[in-house]
Amino acid sequence: MFEIQGPVTKLGGYLLKEQFVQYAADYVSVFPIMIGVAFGVYALLQMFNKSVAKTGGIMVFVYGALVLVA
Repeated sequence: MFEIQGPVTKLGGYLLKEQFVQYAADYVSVFPIMIGVAFGVYALLQMFNKSVAKTGGIMVFVYGALVLVA
């Protein structure tokens, strides 16, 4: 119906894109470390329970994404 355009929305869109690119670059740079940590968590938890090990490995990536946001 109505389309809002102006300098504020263009600046907001630019800043949002820039922040997303920065976040993606940070996540990609930390990804190899998170793979190693996830492998270690999976190996450690697999001694107790296989389903807990899978959940722990996945949670490493979720927690890593949350840490990058902060």
